[in-house]
Amino acid sequence: MIIFSLRLYQNFRYKICLLSSAFACVFLVITIFALSPQPLTVQTLPNQDKWEHILAFAVLQALASLLFRAHVLPVAGMLVTYAGSIELIQSTMPGRTGSWADWGAGVVGILLALLVHIGITRYRAGLK
Repeated sequence: MIIFSLRLYQNFRYKICLLSSAFACVFLVITIFALSPQPLTVQTLPNQDKWEHILAFAVLQALASLLFRAHVLPVAGMLVTYAGSIELIQSTMPGRTGSWADWGAGVVGILLALLVHIGITRYRAGLK
């Protein structure tokens, strides 16, 4: 029984380490892309930048939801603030512009990931 518990604990620690690393990497990539002097992506589709914001912040919130299960809403609030901060900083950078629409796209990504998290949580609760 002790060996089984130790394995579960090790698996739990492994998952937390993996999720933490993934969250940190996505956070860092978003920061680098957002605060580079010139945009690092080539716009080939209409509204591509909005879709990029939605995807980036949805992934970040999904990882945060898995990592901080007991504090999902406060972390989501922090990510909304982070998305807004990026836009404020961009508005002061030469060659970049801040945009309410970009911030809104980030918020949409966060909300989509929250809705998926809530749906999965409710589904799992119904199975027990």
